[in-house]
Amino acid sequence: MTTYTCVDCSLFGDNCGKCTAAGCVTCGEKEIIGSHGKCASCSEVFGTGCDICSQTKCEKPKSGYFIFGSMAKECKDLFGERCSECDMTKGCTMCSGEGYHVFGGFCKNCSEVFGDGCDECSSETKNCTKIKDDITDKKLVNGVVADVQETFGEGCQEWTYSKDECKTADNGYFISGGLAISCSALRSAELQRKCNNPTRSRSVAFVKREDCNSDEVKVEFKGVEQCILCNQAIPNCSKCGLDGSNIICSSCADGYVLYGGVCKACEKIHGESCDKCSVTECSERTCGDGNVNVLGQCQKCDTVFSQCSSCSLENNCTQCEDGFVPDNEGGCITCQSKHGDGCSTCTADKCDSCTAEACAKCEEGKQVIISDGKIICDTCSKLSAKCTNCTSTECTACESGMAVDSGECKSCSELFDKCGKCDSDKCSECSEKEGWILTDNGCYKPDEPSPSSGVTPSSSHQSKPIVPSSSSSHKKGSKAGMIVGIVIGVLAAVAIIAIAIYCVVTSGPKHGKIDSGIYEEDPHFTSMSVL
Repeated sequence: MTTYTCVDCSLFGDNCGKCTAAGCVTCGEKEIIGSHGKCASCSEVFGTGCDICSQTKCEKPKSGYFIFGSMAKECKDLFGERCSECDMTKGCTMCSGEGYHVFGGFCKNCSEVFGDGCDECSSETKNCTKIKDDITDKKLVNGVVADVQETFGEGCQEWTYSKDECKTADNGYFISGGLAISCSALRSAELQRKCNNPTRSRSVAFVKREDCNSDEVKVEFKGVEQCILCNQAIPNCSKCGLDGSNIICSSCADGYVLYGGVCKACEKIHGESCDKCSVTECSERTCGDGNVNVLGQCQKCDTVFSQCSSCSLENNCTQCEDGFVPDNEGGCITCQSKHGDGCSTCTADKCDSCTAEACAKCEEGKQVIISDGKIICDTCSKLSAKCTNCTSTECTACESGMAVDSGECKSCSELFDKCGKCDSDKCSECSEKEGWILTDNGCYKPDEPSPSSGVTPSSSHQSKPIVPSSSSSHKKGSKAGMIVGIVIGVLAAVAIIAIAIYCVVTSGPKHGKIDSGIYEEDPHFTSMSVL
């Protein structure tokens, strides 16, 4: 008679509506079936910000979060503390706090983008619209706050903002095109010697440049015209020209951007490792190990991917921290989740190779075993049902009424005839005690052949039960071989007896005589040796 036991579905979670003995089948709203068949909320599995999910990923994030891979990430973790709404492809779409705007997918204030001293700015026109009132040594140039040295050159001593020109230059500089230019730019050694005192006279660069290259501009010094390189007039400028009588830069060298009429390093505006940029955002950045480029900003891998030490946006997380391994969604999951409870360190393919003795950290009641090519922490029953003790590869002990055969648990009745209790080598107890005779190889009734001798117990030639070898030849599969051996033995015995009888008959009185109890050999008789 089959006995059924009712399982309370609440064992698998308060919201489990339907279940089997193995786990929940139907969980509540915003829940999935998690490990061990228990119901788990979307926020437990895919991050605090996950509102609705499927079994494999977060489908809808809460406000202030976005979906990255399978997880829900908080906007401020990637796009700045002031980011309140965001999208992975666009970055931040809305900022909180006065004075913060979205620039290049990140929340920044006006001074961060357009220079220290910018009081008001526009994310639409992407420029500073008002400089702070107390700023006297800086000015708005092409929408950014630029200081004197940046605007008129390092050698400018006095300037006129209204005319956008330098008035007085330091020693070693001359003024041309409104800028203080180093005397070393002059190609004549004689002119360089003359260019040793500051001058208030304004040397004008001529408009005609037919005889200068595209990376040069013509200047005049003490009545002498000559072409100088653009980057000598404006540092890091690759192409330049004239606006009226002023020299202007039209293009900067790689890694620099036009910023207030001068070329400014992208790293100075947007931080280290920025290789290419505009005024408001970095478009190319080389991030170091353990970092990844997210919309032009270097982010630590463990910020983008939880527990990740090395990553790329193309390949997601490529190396996880100890105790974690990449999952199918590009993030990291624990070794226990990937390879089974108790696995402490692992690779993507398997739990780390180790012996049961050396690889500790398995949970109580479990040990390291190899199953389906994976080294995991589990009970011995994972190797074979009813197994109570094992090595990492095979079972060594089974429940009562069973024994180990080739590393697996089998019932004693499978291994030995009518056997109820046994070990790997022999039967120790019959399944039916009344009227059955026990041998190492199984049990039999008096009127049945013995599992070891093949003859009934009433025969005077009954063999002693044969002790089996360590192989399985003593079990049911070996009976045919035993019977063949017994038949051959009986035939050999009959042959020997027949030969002996023949010898007795042929060696009678006709070949010799007996006198006084002494046998006298007939010389005509030839004896036969029985081999």
